[in-house]
Amino acid sequence: MAPEKKAPQPSDFDLPNEPTMAQVMARLADLQAMALNVQRGQLKQTAPKSNTRGPGTSPFNPRGEKDFPMPALNCIHLMPFEQKPNMHGMDREEVELINLITPGKYTIEKNDGVTFTIFLNGRMNRLTGKVEQIQWSGEIDPDSGHPTPLFTGHNKQEFPSLKIILRQMLGQRTAFRDEDNQERYGKDSSPAEAVMPMRVELKRVQEWLDLTPEQREAVPDAYVQHATAAHKGPLAVSVGE
Repeated sequence: MAPEKKAPQPSDFDLPNEPTMAQVMARLADLQAMALNVQRGQLKQTAPKSNTRGPGTSPFNPRGEKDFPMPALNCIHLMPFEQKPNMHGMDREEVELINLITPGKYTIEKNDGVTFTIFLNGRMNRLTGKVEQIQWSGEIDPDSGHPTPLFTGHNKQEFPSLKIILRQMLGQRTAFRDEDNQERYGKDSSPAEAVMPMRVELKRVQEWLDLTPEQREAVPDAYVQHATAAHKGPLAVSVGE
């Protein structure tokens, strides 16, 4: 006699290792965490790398163009070619000094102590009243009546550096070597004296670089944008991004 067949029970269809609802939720959480980590890794790979924008430090601007850019020229200067600081290598000191210059007649001292006259002919905008262009030239030629070139291939070695020329034009006594020229062309007070020399700026920058991060927090005035000659203490520099 054949054995009696039993009706299938619901438990007969259950898988032996069927996960519980709690296990399913935990697995979903793990998958979400894995996806999040993948996204973070992708973002890290595509994120801007460190120092993608450099500080822009150079001998012309030791503090860096990024955070402490040099001032722009107040107007166009022709010597006889247009001077462009970013192309012709004018440093921060020279730009600040030349921005103090106005059209006129100036006496400077050449390397041998002999004086020389410089003429600055300005072109003014009648609407704004501001000088837009200054043409630098030497003395007027008596025969032609035209100004002579200022710096030429055969005489450029006779002149001191541009920063010295500018300080002499602005009447800074110490810019002249000859004592008679100091008395005759120097002034008791010159605006050039407020412009920090590059050698001083380099010293102030090095003082900053020698500080620890904790020490730097104690000198907030180091972040001044345009330091004058009266500034004492370290000067901060730009950092990359």
